[in-house]
Amino acid sequence: MPPPVTERPRRTTGSGVAPLATLRITNGALEGLVLPIYELPVIIGRGEDNEVVLLGEQVSHVHARLDARDGAWYLADLGSTHGTFIHGRQLTAESRLPAEASVRFGGVDLIFSPSTNAGWRGHVARRSTGKMVLIDDVEPASGRSRMKEWVRRYWLAEVIGTLSAVGGSWLLDRLTHNPIAAAYGGSIGESIGFYGVITLKQMVADAHAAGRRQAPYNAVSALATTRGILMEFGPAELLDSAVLRPLLMGVGTRFLGRDLGVLAGKLLADVGFYVPVILSYEIHRNREQAGPAARD
Repeated sequence: MPPPVTERPRRTTGSGVAPLATLRITNGALEGLVLPIYELPVIIGRGEDNEVVLLGEQVSHVHARLDARDGAWYLADLGSTHGTFIHGRQLTAESRLPAEASVRFGGVDLIFSPSTNAGWRGHVARRSTGKMVLIDDVEPASGRSRMKEWVRRYWLAEVIGTLSAVGGSWLLDRLTHNPIAAAYGGSIGESIGFYGVITLKQMVADAHAAGRRQAPYNAVSALATTRGILMEFGPAELLDSAVLRPLLMGVGTRFLGRDLGVLAGKLLADVGFYVPVILSYEIHRNREQAGPAARD
């Protein structure tokens, strides 16, 4: 039986917050990496909205759930493709998780260790907002793997943004017959399409994550989602929408015609846009990896 919890997760000198338990990776490039569990329940998988994000090739988007009740820890598979295992036994239903158990999520092997510092009285602290545990990769942080993550995050917004840019440019061109107005129409249209998709996807992901934590997703939560998007895109968006994108679309329209010029200007502007956006995204992601102490 896991050791009893006598208090909420508490602050400790140097480490920030005492975890309720840890998962230590025992294979692959990040063997030895320790993932702390600060609050429960915890959803584990490849998806960025999970509390523990493992980017191993055989880890499903939503892979498993770790929880605790009545003085015991429990692990459940959530319909993963490659399975969840305790001591080599594949789970077919929620199963009790003993201390120092060997667990596997797809191809990722870990050791589960309940914390003796956190204590136990058959319940744990549950809060309704914020990521709860360290996020990290379990495969090398290669340029290829990072590129795949960026593509997954932005591709749909780019497609919708491109269609909106062409539509906005066409509309303003028909209304004004002015290439400068058409360029701004393309820039504004792209912003509406791009950020509409990004915001909707993030709100859906955050709402699902809140639901798995048995927490509400309300207007305050939606504002928190919006704030995160503003932090990720804000600085780059100001320069891009106000100056760079309409300028390049205008030049492209003048020399290549409206449709081809808008697309060419968009592609050139995207280069200048995504450099600061990806830097901002990676800084935010690294802060999440550092855990709550880095955000205090």
